[in-house]
Amino acid sequence: MKRTHLAIPFFLFVLVGIAHADSFDITQLTFTVGPFNAMIPGAMSFSLTGPGTNISGVGNFVCQSAWCSFPATSVPPGSILTSIGQIGNDGTFQSTVGGTTLVANSIFLFDLSLDVLGSIDLPANPTGSTLNACVPASVPNLNFVSGQTPSDTFVQFNLNTPTKGTFCTAWSFSNGQYTFMQGTFTASAVPEPGTLALVGPGLFGLIAARVRRRSARRTDCRSLGV
Repeated sequence: MKRTHLAIPFFLFVLVGIAHADSFDITQLTFTVGPFNAMIPGAMSFSLTGPGTNISGVGNFVCQSAWCSFPATSVPPGSILTSIGQIGNDGTFQSTVGGTTLVANSIFLFDLSLDVLGSIDLPANPTGSTLNACVPASVPNLNFVSGQTPSDTFVQFNLNTPTKGTFCTAWSFSNGQYTFMQGTFTASAVPEPGTLALVGPGLFGLIAARVRRRSARRTDCRSLGV
């Protein structure tokens, strides 16, 4: 019971920290899966970039399927699920978040995961020795980030990430079997319809103002007999 009483204030403290943390936009998010090795069978690298923000590092995911095994295991043609899910953060390189520099391996990404949607169809008779196949995928909308600055200051951030993207895979084909080579997930933020609606009238206004200035100059020149 005492442990429960101690856990509740700590949990509330974390929630308060998240609620008051600054938020920064991620405009480009990239995960690269594989090639795998004996040390980290489910190896991957990640990169999150945005205005004043650049986070990169390496991670891993738990995979019990043949396509992500080491040594590489061939799989027969057919439909295959490239499930990834939760991503463990093995290490981060020195990064910046909102213009603040963070020490390498001090960054903690909360709930970093990749949900691959649907299955990949590996045809029985491909047109070449390699096959590229893509499926939709998504990531969480918000990532909680904490890290340490070179001056030993502990900081917390919220990262607004693009949620929808594409997971594209590359496979080699030999002797009627496929072997996974590498996969890349990319997601880019797109302007919201409301933002585009504001940009349109703004551009129209600039063009109209320029036309008016040109017309005024022509009128002045005519009045001066130029």
